[in-house]
Amino acid sequence: MNVTHTSSILGLLSLLFITACFEVPATLKFPDASADAYDAAPTDVGPTDVGPADVGPPPSDGGLSAPDDSVIRDAATGEEDVGPGSNTGTPAQPLVLWDLEQTGASETPLESTGRLVGYDLELLSGSDLQYRQGVTFGEPHGMAYVTGPTATLAEMIQTSGTFTVVMWFSTGGEAQPRAEGAAIPARIFSWSYDHTLRNLTIGQAGHNLQVRLRLAPLPDEDRQAWRNGLIQRTNGDDEPVQLPPLVSRDDRLATDGRVHVALRFNEASQLSIWVNGSRYDANEEYGAELAQGISNWDRSYGMCFGNEFAQGANQPSPEDGDYRPWYGTIHGFALYDRALSEAEIFESLARRTNPP
Repeated sequence: MNVTHTSSILGLLSLLFITACFEVPATLKFPDASADAYDAAPTDVGPTDVGPADVGPPPSDGGLSAPDDSVIRDAATGEEDVGPGSNTGTPAQPLVLWDLEQTGASETPLESTGRLVGYDLELLSGSDLQYRQGVTFGEPHGMAYVTGPTATLAEMIQTSGTFTVVMWFSTGGEAQPRAEGAAIPARIFSWSYDHTLRNLTIGQAGHNLQVRLRLAPLPDEDRQAWRNGLIQRTNGDDEPVQLPPLVSRDDRLATDGRVHVALRFNEASQLSIWVNGSRYDANEEYGAELAQGISNWDRSYGMCFGNEFAQGANQPSPEDGDYRPWYGTIHGFALYDRALSEAEIFESLARRTNPP
């Protein structure tokens, strides 16, 4: 073998060796975009990186779902406001959601677009679905009720120990049929068995919003009153004294426009109510009672709008003295099994104050 041939063979072997050492793998693996280690580009900002006025068009759920905020801040102080049970950084998806301004005039029953399936809104005579407006109630026996296992909703809320309700509605006026001030509020929303037994009711008492919330009673207190969402204390003579219902006293319900209401019960048993962005903290007056929690909610109760159930039946009470009609329009409703932050609540307000 001559020298030239030998050199050629050695050169070929060297080339193969170098190629093997620096071979590029057939598949290149990149970090999973959802992994914690992935850093988004600085320009990839979230919804909280814009100014208050730059909120953009309403999302498909009309703003009833809370945004996916990486850092949630209190609107008043600017400090981080995660709130017990708020799961900062995780999008808040409601258990059930009805954005009634996104529905057509013939889309009944109205299917929930929340994260749980199998929940519809059935309309009875006296309730009317208005195209791109909502469900309007204007007759004494009008009602809309929720189909599906409401027991599951109650169980999930009791497991978390927290809940948030967000609602948009327009009232039919300060005067409501059958309403007698704080004693008999008209029922905007009720999670109940009948007009005396409930888990939660949001009602209108004149120009005030009234909230009745079933709590575990304190020792020796009247259990019937507590089952009705009313709070009682015992005076010095051991006589029961019924306290005023949980009412947002500082805010008059607008009778000529839309009303945004948010109701939040957090892990610390703190109840806060927002009416058009104005906040009322019920624990200032009812802290001892609210501390008892919601462990005694009855999971058999149903959910309805615009009236009250007749002893568990999916209809208003046939007795004229027992029904509790509300005249007005429900635009949207969302129920969460966690406590939204104040920033998330204000975000839902900003996205729905001026609908397109």
